[in-house]
Amino acid sequence: MKIDLLENGMDSLEMGFASFLEFEKNTVEKSPQKADYLDLKHAILFTHHGVEILLKFILRQVNELFIISKIDNAYLEAYQKQKKDPSCNIFDFCEWSPIHTITYEEALNRVEKICDLQMQKPLIDKLKKLNKVRNALTHAELNIDDAVLTDIFQSLLNDLDILFYKAIGERYKTLTGYSELVRNYDAYMAFLTTHGMELKKKTTQVFKQAIEEIGLSLGQNEIARITDLALAKKFVNILNRSGLQFGMDMFDGCCSGNTEIKILDETHFSLWTKDNKSDFRFKFKSLILYIPEVTKNASPILMFESDDDTVEEDYKNYLHVDEFSGRHLEGLCFTGAPQKIETFNYEEICEFYARRDYDEYYVVPTYYSIRRYFDRKIFACLNVQGLAYWNFRQLLLDMKEKSGHEVEVYFKNL
Repeated sequence: MKIDLLENGMDSLEMGFASFLEFEKNTVEKSPQKADYLDLKHAILFTHHGVEILLKFILRQVNELFIISKIDNAYLEAYQKQKKDPSCNIFDFCEWSPIHTITYEEALNRVEKICDLQMQKPLIDKLKKLNKVRNALTHAELNIDDAVLTDIFQSLLNDLDILFYKAIGERYKTLTGYSELVRNYDAYMAFLTTHGMELKKKTTQVFKQAIEEIGLSLGQNEIARITDLALAKKFVNILNRSGLQFGMDMFDGCCSGNTEIKILDETHFSLWTKDNKSDFRFKFKSLILYIPEVTKNASPILMFESDDDTVEEDYKNYLHVDEFSGRHLEGLCFTGAPQKIETFNYEEICEFYARRDYDEYYVVPTYYSIRRYFDRKIFACLNVQGLAYWNFRQLLLDMKEKSGHEVEVYFKNL
């Protein structure tokens, strides 16, 4: 049997995350059973092995000695044999006298210190936790909260894909379809130009730029969930600068053919509908992104998940609560004064509409409607106008009781 270092690492990594996706699929809406925990065990062991091998591959690209723990006689003898046959690597000559390579911990430490990959601390911390869990699982029994393990795997596939693709290049095949998209990107652009699909071409260019700038490994017919608020803001800012026009459907039936995504403050977003002058505000929980086939005239899909929010004391008396829209405020913003004036006072709003409709001498100020929402839910779906998109009304009804994580797992397993 002969398996080279890169093949060995990629295979284990793929098996590890396939096992974790199986665990997620089977436990997203029910408590894990014994068989599910075996999937999680395989996810830990295979992922750990894949990471270790690929870290060593990265180090060997710099200098083979960086993966050797000790230059002993076994290594020196193999080195002498390799000099006589450079077509082989040093491990081909150590069948009976194995060469000792560095541990997982040392491989991670050396990659961090030697290779200019700018590994982020959250990723390093997760890989260290993975090692502790793997060691406990390998050498004894394991009793650990499921949430600790799912937290380790949260975004780990994406972060490792980006790290290894950056370090290894095109020889590394990402676990998502991102490397395929990059490899064939010029051919896809040529296809879209030839077939007069200019809007799809521009959309693909914009979304590819956006996923690359936030470090997202995503390919065709794939879905990803962004929970990092800073990354979501960066992604939205790129879309807003693109000139693309977005349509929108919300969970409560509101819709628009010309929507702008606005960032209001540290945690709140707004969907501003230019066509009917309304402002729909919510606290950010996550952004779910779907990328369709490049050669089809279909739009990427954005799904915003809102989070539970707190109603300010001054507005509690004006809060509406109903089964369909949940907790929300309905208000108006007057823009004609020296500064914007917002009100959620029901009596003031009724008085304004009465004067607007029945007082012929009333000079109606410029205004728009505001809705603020305070419950966690799949809040809205957006598409690029001019491209084909899903039946959002039905989708939002079907996903009404699901969390963003449940929606992500659901679509990954379609």
